[in-house]
Amino acid sequence: MKEIIFEYDDNESYDDMTKRAVHFLKTQTPKDNRIFLLHSGKAKTLLDAATEAGLTTYKYLWLLTSQSIGIPTKYASSSFPLGTIGVSYVTTDADYVDSVYRKAVEVGLATWVGALQKLNGRVLQPEFTCNTSVPATQWRGGHELYQIMRSYENRRGEILVSFDENGLSRNVELNVLNVQAGERRSEWREIGRWYAEEGTLNPKLELNGITWPGDKKIPPRGRPERRFFTIATLEEEPYVMYTKKNEKGTCNPPAVSCRINYNRTLHGDDPTVTNGTVTWCCAGLSIDLLEILKRRLEFDYDLFEVPDRTCGVKNQVTGKWNGLIRILQDGGADMALTSLQITPSRAEAVEFTVPYLETGTSIIVSLRNDTISAYAILEPYDYGAWCLILFISVHSVGASIFIFEWLSPRGLDQGRTPMREHSFSLFRSFWLIWAMLFGAAVSADNPRGVSARFMGNVWALFALVFLASYTANLAAFMITKNTFYDLEGITDWRLNSPLKHQPPFKFATVFNSSTEENLRDNHPSMYRYMKEFNTQSIKEAIDLLRTGQIQAFIYDASPLQYQVGIDKNCKLMLVGKPYAMSGYAVAFPKGQTELKEEMDDLILELQDDGELERLRKYWLSGPCYSKQRIGQSSQRLRELNFTSAFILLASGIVLGGLLLVMEHLYFRFGRKYLKKYDKCGCCALVSLSMGKSLTFEQTIMEAIDLKKKHKCKNPICETSLWKVRHELDLALLKIEKLNKELRREKNLNALTSRRQETQSSSDPLPIGWKDSEAAADSFDVIETKKKEVDNLGPEKNMRRSPSYTQAVTSDPSDDGEIHHPENSGVRYRDGKAYQKVDSEEV
Repeated sequence: MKEIIFEYDDNESYDDMTKRAVHFLKTQTPKDNRIFLLHSGKAKTLLDAATEAGLTTYKYLWLLTSQSIGIPTKYASSSFPLGTIGVSYVTTDADYVDSVYRKAVEVGLATWVGALQKLNGRVLQPEFTCNTSVPATQWRGGHELYQIMRSYENRRGEILVSFDENGLSRNVELNVLNVQAGERRSEWREIGRWYAEEGTLNPKLELNGITWPGDKKIPPRGRPERRFFTIATLEEEPYVMYTKKNEKGTCNPPAVSCRINYNRTLHGDDPTVTNGTVTWCCAGLSIDLLEILKRRLEFDYDLFEVPDRTCGVKNQVTGKWNGLIRILQDGGADMALTSLQITPSRAEAVEFTVPYLETGTSIIVSLRNDTISAYAILEPYDYGAWCLILFISVHSVGASIFIFEWLSPRGLDQGRTPMREHSFSLFRSFWLIWAMLFGAAVSADNPRGVSARFMGNVWALFALVFLASYTANLAAFMITKNTFYDLEGITDWRLNSPLKHQPPFKFATVFNSSTEENLRDNHPSMYRYMKEFNTQSIKEAIDLLRTGQIQAFIYDASPLQYQVGIDKNCKLMLVGKPYAMSGYAVAFPKGQTELKEEMDDLILELQDDGELERLRKYWLSGPCYSKQRIGQSSQRLRELNFTSAFILLASGIVLGGLLLVMEHLYFRFGRKYLKKYDKCGCCALVSLSMGKSLTFEQTIMEAIDLKKKHKCKNPICETSLWKVRHELDLALLKIEKLNKELRREKNLNALTSRRQETQSSSDPLPIGWKDSEAAADSFDVIETKKKEVDNLGPEKNMRRSPSYTQAVTSDPSDDGEIHHPENSGVRYRDGKAYQKVDSEEV
């Protein structure tokens, strides 16, 4: 049994009290209750209100106390419905009334006398005075006397006296009265008696000839077989959608019948018009949930649209609610079921079940078809990524390669390697990096050092990743581009400072929605700006969005997700992150805790079974929403997308530094030990550079380089050095010429002296000489030999070109020797020019 108390004011008018009582009964009375026990001096007013609330039909039984009935008369008041049962100490018989009063006096006197006898002659002096100037005090003896009277009991005399633990007399006789139909009007008739059995004082009840409510032969059920509820709703896709009935006048499953507000423009001459509503069909996610609740909890319902077609927002001035919240507060509905979002202020006004679907506030924009951007080739990456790749990465890697090559003993070796043997510089390092980045087939100088080469390979891998991702994304940006306002969320600058955007950024939401309430409380400046663009429904806002009259629409996330999924041209897109996360729930008037708890348990069970997830996927998914999620992969690549590639470069620089240290350790310590074991040149099969570093030729070359470590390193110094070397070459040529002349003179002198000795001597002729007959011929031979000696002049020699500039700046090939035509007398070798000269010129 549930006790409800209605407070009234004696100065309140009948109409005001009745109106307030109707609202009280609708909101506070349990819907499954069928028996009411009324104890009030305003019973007629309350029963009139109960009749207006529909609680006095044949389904309900009213029991009235003696205070509610008063002194019964023959004819019952019209406020008392037929079948009402009352209890009273008196009846309509005047003699019986006198007997009741007499009996009450007798019991009272007997109790008083019995209590005085228990005092045993003691006197209880009252502390009472008629002097009003003396403050009244509590009579201590009075409480003792009350306890004695309450404990007094006499079950053997003529007057039976006994009291229960609450101090109520057990010797009570009540008459049971019933409102029955009379000849002209309803009458109070005695149908039984409630009395105490003699001796034991046990209560007994006798009934006969009772009339039940509605003139039925059986009493109403204490609990109905199927409960009945009135449910308020509101159209919002995909939760509740209105459709016409079919040709047979019924609703196609899973749609159910519902009453919606009549609109002559929309409904025309609909034959189902009744009290400003027409009977249509309702379908959607909330309706499917309602049917599940109906089957599981076994109830019927009357579904109708809220008159003002709003969810409910509290008026900031009057503090009153409208929409679904107001109709629940006024008792116009037992519950509300639609896309009703839980908010803190709504939770204070009504009861909510646990959420059956999670939601939040999101933003939707429309796509716009634009031509290909003039900067389409740059759009695969955003500006930050381009800066990191083309400036920071390129220059850091180029500088790293040059530094590694400069420090490497196989490279420039800190400038010790001549430029004509290995040409490499910082700009050539950058040229190599750019060529590798874009895969250009151009000639470039490669580094020799192991660490520099390793860094070049790392950059080649980075360039491969860059080109692959760039090529993959470029195709998506070279077609006709769909642009949209990529808002970051409710904190985006275009929403908080719309006038800074040119033209001013326009956005809207729905009037009297939870989104408007949230923006009004948390973003007042934004709310004031967008108020003139707000719409009455989602459909109206979507139309404005498609035509460009507004640039963004802010509303609950799940209805917007549905609109994106069903959009005909797939031109709608959700942007930003949802915020103000909440949920949709079933709402009840305050006090309906029992029914709320039943639905809480059932909704949690549906969540565990996956039934609510099935409903969500069925109603909220759409082809365009899935397509949008797939197409999001062609967005610009940002720095975070290239994090792994940048980590690769950083790791390459660190590993390159370690390789440089290992390279120095090898040339300083490891090479001499490895040379002892590499007798057959196996290291050259692994690495040519390593094998060359272990040969004798390389050792000689290094010794020469070490000897020349103090050589000049600029063109002016090389010119002066060349001049000295040129003069040295000329001096060597002169010395060689003089040596040849000395040999020639020596040969001539030797021939002359031998001839003279031959002529003066009588000795036989030497071997090889003829006799005197042939002396003349021999002399001719000697002359011929002399001429041959004379012909042993200086050979045709080569000397350096007297032009220093030509010798230094000439551009011969480093490989071999280039021969010009013989008549030119010029020959180039090892970067120097040589000219053929005669002996006389020297």
